[in-house]
Amino acid sequence: MRRTLILLAVVIVLVGCQPDNVHTGSADFASGSPAPATAAPGSATETAFAKAMYAHHRQAIALDDLALTAPATSLEVQQVATENKRAAESDSQTLQTWLRAWGQELPTGDAGALGMLSADQVTRVQDAEADRFNQLWMQAMIARHRGAVAMAQQIQGSSGKQEVVLFAQRIVASHTEEIDRLHMMLANSATRSVQS
Repeated sequence: MRRTLILLAVVIVLVGCQPDNVHTGSADFASGSPAPATAAPGSATETAFAKAMYAHHRQAIALDDLALTAPATSLEVQQVATENKRAAESDSQTLQTWLRAWGQELPTGDAGALGMLSADQVTRVQDAEADRFNQLWMQAMIARHRGAVAMAQQIQGSSGKQEVVLFAQRIVASHTEEIDRLHMMLANSATRSVQS
């Protein structure tokens, strides 16, 4: 009898010490791990944000490709374009996954995105030569980044999906940092032009 009570006590202790993130059933999520943002359809606001940001990132990739293939592009601009394209492609994939999981079509236009360049503005950048190309490209990216930051700030206060909010927070942080970087590059470029 005493041995039985001891074994029972050991079992109780072991069960009580089981980590919170261990569950029976393979379909359970670990405790503290948020469910994917795609687990339920996005709200109208979340869907509009995802579509606008997707369109915004697709234009970013096109402009990055332009900078990476134009003969007049400076090494600094090429570096920014390479980093920006890598991030934009990753974000585009995330947004595409969300939209498809929510039963939404991918946008074909600008989807109301803020900071988008018009076709004429893209042409101006594309046709510019030498230092003028680098200047216009950086100015265009600053304007576009400001639009992305504005959209990301708007969704942070209206989304109930943790992954959407975290995505928006990262956009604000990374794009604000790059805006500062591009401003510094423009200032340095202007200084070099004056000195030459």
